[in-house]
Amino acid sequence: MRVAHIDADNLTLLENVNIFDPNSATAYGGLSTNSDNEVGISYMIGGANKFPSLMVGVLTNTRRDLQVAAGDRSTADGQWGDFLAVRPLFPDKKLFAATGYTMNGPGDGSNRDATPRYVVFGRSGTGAAMDGSSSPAPKTRPPKPPEPAGPLPPTPGADGAPITDVNALSVVSPVVAGKIKAAAGLGTAAPEASESEGAAPAREADKPGTERWPVKTGQDQDRAKVGKTSSTVRTWGPVSSSLRLQS
Repeated sequence: MRVAHIDADNLTLLENVNIFDPNSATAYGGLSTNSDNEVGISYMIGGANKFPSLMVGVLTNTRRDLQVAAGDRSTADGQWGDFLAVRPLFPDKKLFAATGYTMNGPGDGSNRDATPRYVVFGRSGTGAAMDGSSSPAPKTRPPKPPEPAGPLPPTPGADGAPITDVNALSVVSPVVAGKIKAAAGLGTAAPEASESEGAAPAREADKPGTERWPVKTGQDQDRAKVGKTSSTVRTWGPVSSSLRLQS
């Protein structure tokens, strides 16, 4: 691969930069610049006794190249594609983020079992050194999932066994159901009456659903996962039943 370095003002060729390896073929180069006006590259090497492997590098100033991941086989039909990219990493744009892939493991012969690769790299002192001479940038740990305020009620079922029939779970009385609906702004609360007075059974449509009851009440095994936040998705955890919901 050859990169042409051109003066943008008069389109004069300043130099040719050769991406060359004496023992391997090089291909599929992707280029980008960072905020320090350095040029980063993501490319593949292969051929001879090497299977296609992912490389990254910084071409300007003192050039450095690094093998990200070595492939241990090629595609079933021997063909290969590019799908490589490199971009400046936000927020300061000093580091590069590159993507590519290798073929690893036994494979199923479908040519759809490639192993995707993602790497962040840059010069020493920017947090992710090409030569390993500086410490990696500190990773921001995701927030710890909130823990329940107190011990959870025992899981319904014999001796805590998994629930196999949600229809066997108990349901609240019509009086309690009416209070829940009133608190949610869905209607008027049922007349105050003790559950022992034998209130008339509610209509079928007014009964609260019993399907997936542990999930609805925050007692399922995945309850700690609710409320996580990522860079692209934000979810909220359970809210207090004392809050008034707007329809």
